[in-house]
Amino acid sequence: MFSRKNTNLFGVDISSTSVKVLQLSKSGAKYKVENFAIVQIDGSLNNLENPNAGAVTALKKAVRDAGVKTKDAVVVLNTDDVYIKTLGLQAGLNEFDLEDQIKVELQRDGLPINIDDAAIDFQKIGPVKGSPELDEILLAATRQEFIDNTSSILESAGLKLKCVDVSQLAMLNLLEKIIYPQEQIDPKDIVALIDIGDSKTTLLVFKEGKIIFSREQNFGGGELIKSTINAYSGYKTAQDVAIARIRNELPTDYDTSVLEPFKASVANQINRLIQLYSASNSSNFPKVTFLTGGVAAIPEIADYVGTMTGLDCRIANPFSKMSLSSKVDVKVFQRAYTALFLSCAIALRAFDDNKNQVNLLPWREERRKKIQKDFSIMIAFSALLGATVALGFHTYNAAIIEAQNGRNNTLKEGIKKLDEKIKEVTTLEDQKTKLLARKDVIETLQGNRYQMVKLFDTLSKVTPNGIRLTEVKQANNVIEIIGRSESNTTVSQLMLNLEQSGFLFSPELVVIELSPFRGSSKEGEIEKQRLIEALGRFPYVFSLRATTETPERSEEELDGEENQKSDALMDAVRIEETASQSMKDGVLQSREAADLLVPNTKKGSNETQTEEAPKEMKKEGGGT
Repeated sequence: MFSRKNTNLFGVDISSTSVKVLQLSKSGAKYKVENFAIVQIDGSLNNLENPNAGAVTALKKAVRDAGVKTKDAVVVLNTDDVYIKTLGLQAGLNEFDLEDQIKVELQRDGLPINIDDAAIDFQKIGPVKGSPELDEILLAATRQEFIDNTSSILESAGLKLKCVDVSQLAMLNLLEKIIYPQEQIDPKDIVALIDIGDSKTTLLVFKEGKIIFSREQNFGGGELIKSTINAYSGYKTAQDVAIARIRNELPTDYDTSVLEPFKASVANQINRLIQLYSASNSSNFPKVTFLTGGVAAIPEIADYVGTMTGLDCRIANPFSKMSLSSKVDVKVFQRAYTALFLSCAIALRAFDDNKNQVNLLPWREERRKKIQKDFSIMIAFSALLGATVALGFHTYNAAIIEAQNGRNNTLKEGIKKLDEKIKEVTTLEDQKTKLLARKDVIETLQGNRYQMVKLFDTLSKVTPNGIRLTEVKQANNVIEIIGRSESNTTVSQLMLNLEQSGFLFSPELVVIELSPFRGSSKEGEIEKQRLIEALGRFPYVFSLRATTETPERSEEELDGEENQKSDALMDAVRIEETASQSMKDGVLQSREAADLLVPNTKKGSNETQTEEAPKEMKKEGGGT
């Protein structure tokens, strides 16, 4: 089921004697006559100021009688007013390049009219036979004043001119779209179309969609009207004759006296035109000849002409398969349909695109301007869109950057806080290290606190008689003991006691020697003798080392050491008290020995001055 297509365009055929109006609609592949009217032009209305007054009046009446509601019209120009030429141009050119190339060709070859005052359009037919690199272009050109005159008539009637076609091109289009399929004619066949109008008879010969021959003669239906008026005094005008024909009131001898001689004249005119065509195309005789125009309405005119000329004559009726609107008077339409062939061809242009047909209005220029305008708008829109997109992209990026900067600042603040915490942690680690070091020192001191007490207790126990300790030094776990002895034997006994003490280990003798003397030889000898007498009990000075290292203990012993520290400390306190008492005794002994060595010591002095022996005494017994 095809949808119906109503067009806003209608066809207007303005001849020298009448105005014809026709509007079609299309549903699928079928056409329908919506409106039509034929109005005779009253030439008496024309004047110098308005030479088209009769045509304007007739057009207004035709539009009103037809009931056409639209204002957009399509018209055609007569073949005599149009220059038609076929060109072979380079294939593949776009529409605008092709238009420019055609203008160049026309300027080179020349036109019978000034190109600046011409309205030009073209139609691409197809590739040139034998030259596929060329396109065959049908060119149509006319004087701009003809279009302006037609446009003025339509504007005066309140209409708008939308398309200007060429009559013979419009009829070719009608033949190809309606007549050929309807009559089952091959477009490759040679077909002749004879249009007998009011004053002119036109022969058009077509082949394969091209006009291969055209010729006009000054002969038409006006001759029949003149013959009728001359033969019968009761008819004064063509309208009188037309009314009598419609009412069937013509004289009884009209057929034999007027119509038959006119029919013979028609056949002779057609035969003459065919002979002119045959003279230039002897081997291409028309296969079918169609008659159209007002004269084609004469009964049996096609058979008569065919008999007289030997042609296959037919009446060109494009409306045979068209439906009629309820607004159309069927009887009137059946009497006038032959005169509406060109009007139908014009109305058919309403369904065609300008690209496929000729339109002498400057639609290409307007289309080019529209394209340029659309292109400018598109460029402006694209620029605006680009600017909007760029702004949006910039805004979006700015927002992303701002958000990222915010995150970065948050991270920086977090990192700063973490750095401060790390510094605090580092400080705490340093403090921890220092505290641990202090703890170790305290623990070491706490653990070694009893050692000093133990050391003095041990020394008081292991020191044999004959030895006086003058100095005790400790470096880590090494104890250095310095003192005086009676002999080497007592030093050996001390070392042995240290080894067996269980607290000091690996005693090592550093030095043992007689005490040195200082002074002159004479005084030294005296001092020596005197010192020997005083130090007769402690003549030797010795120095030895021992360690406080203990044998390796098991893990259980180490684990239990902490638990034993408090007990050890208590023992250390008691030992310290005992050692203090022993040290007091040792100090008393030392003071007594010092008094013996230096009798001139000043009372109250904290130091004792002793003159060293001038001469080193030999070790007794060769040393230990």
